[in-house]
Amino acid sequence: MANLRSLLNKKLLLALVLGVIILGGWVVLGLLLARPPYSPPVPAGKEIEVLKIGIIAGLEEVESGFYPYGAAQGVSGATFTTHYLEPLVNLGADLHPYGILAERWINPEPTVWRFFLVKNATFSSGSKFDADDVVFTINTIKNGEYGEFTGFLAPVSEVRKVNQYTVDIVTEKPNPILLSNLRYTWMLSDEDFDPTDPNHPPVGTGPYLITGAKRDTFIELTRREDYWAELPKPKKVIYRVIEDEEARTQALLNGEIDIAEYMPLSKKAEFDVNPNFRTAISGDVYVWVIGLDMMRDKTPYVFDKETGKSLAKNPLKDKRVRQALYYAINIDELIQNTYEGVAESQSQMIPKEVFGYDPTITRLPYDPEKAKSLLAEAGYPNGFTINIDTRHPMCSFYAKEIARQWTRVGIKTTVVTRRVEFTSAEDRERFEKGDTSAYFTATAGDLGDAQPVLSTFLHSQTGDYGVENVAKYVNSEVDRLVEQAAATLNQIERLELMQQAQKIVLVDDAAYIPVNTDGVLYFIRDNIIWKPRVDSLIYGFEVAGK
Repeated sequence: MANLRSLLNKKLLLALVLGVIILGGWVVLGLLLARPPYSPPVPAGKEIEVLKIGIIAGLEEVESGFYPYGAAQGVSGATFTTHYLEPLVNLGADLHPYGILAERWINPEPTVWRFFLVKNATFSSGSKFDADDVVFTINTIKNGEYGEFTGFLAPVSEVRKVNQYTVDIVTEKPNPILLSNLRYTWMLSDEDFDPTDPNHPPVGTGPYLITGAKRDTFIELTRREDYWAELPKPKKVIYRVIEDEEARTQALLNGEIDIAEYMPLSKKAEFDVNPNFRTAISGDVYVWVIGLDMMRDKTPYVFDKETGKSLAKNPLKDKRVRQALYYAINIDELIQNTYEGVAESQSQMIPKEVFGYDPTITRLPYDPEKAKSLLAEAGYPNGFTINIDTRHPMCSFYAKEIARQWTRVGIKTTVVTRRVEFTSAEDRERFEKGDTSAYFTATAGDLGDAQPVLSTFLHSQTGDYGVENVAKYVNSEVDRLVEQAAATLNQIERLELMQQAQKIVLVDDAAYIPVNTDGVLYFIRDNIIWKPRVDSLIYGFEVAGK
């Protein structure tokens, strides 16, 4: 959310009268102007004595004392951490920011975010939360070596106390996504934080305390009856790691858990007709995409089908070839063959729930004859051979279906799992610096905003930009749009800039081929009120009983 003054132009004043703006598929008025709630959204419903959730992995943080900073799990532990530590701002189920420890915020200057803190929050130790804790937390993380957490605060140049319940976070330049970055900055007590003692229980402002845990097995969270805001409905939340899907199924049927994630489609019909359960499918914020080496005159892993020799000319420089690869993908068949139908096709680098999505950009349809025709027009009537690289065995499973479909139109494709085949750090570095012709990777929209994806994938490799732009795609107009969006607080203008950048990359240049997002199938006990989140997190405080 940018500050209100910077957004209230004539268009928005008109929108206030009309009640809503629809722009780019987003209800922009609600996103930008709504007063944020002061605490986590507690659903209507009854209290639950014990909520039991079956998860497939996690809980690596046991040996680090459950403080996230420096722990092995990184942001993947957000599900658990947010129960006992709280950020100033979190993202809701729809990925829109809402305030927890900050009741509101403004931008008195383009590089200043002023946060007005809640005045009644207390830590589990009994001490009051105030501006000193915010200053301590941000300085501790920013000046420490806490990996991605320190990275989220990289744009911050200073944090200063205005008064006991007001703080200014100053950025080096205007930063429109600071709110989203703050979802992973959980507030610490300047009186009680001790990261050196792994047995020291975390002291936070969250609604739960850790009352039991075993690495890779379970974590038990018990509600703080003295919690400063509205009490969540579950009195106790237990996350159990159950890796085997059949074991998760039996645990549900036996009453051992109430919610199970990543369930097999083969069991869906059984649970759909069982009156004691219901099923739900959520999308995801990670989009699988194919990157293509379209810039170089010669590319390393494209070969003549007959001789096996490298082609003297890079066919991927020709837009018709890149479009042919797109037309050759039968997305419905791919989703059915690799995801059992539990996935969603994508036309962009971000899913529709992420700010920056452009509803006017659609997928090229599956048309193998069109693909063959474009290849012939480009001078490759018999196709060629190409390697598609992945960096993880799971990616290879999906990439093999892409390879099968490309081979059908004459492009013989081999999947190479580079992470498995790396023999040295030098080889890994070569890949990251462009030793590839085509690669299968994923973008991350978990911050609810397209800016990180545009900055890392679409911008050229310049300074801090383009770190995931392995194919070294360059378009000066895209760079300009991405940089302007990164420094614009007006969200209406930002949306237009980000949409323009995506249209150039995906439509005009056909530089990437978006594929799909994974779907997550949940089985839920019928006496539970809960709606899956887009980011696949399961927060106990978002659950209630019927």
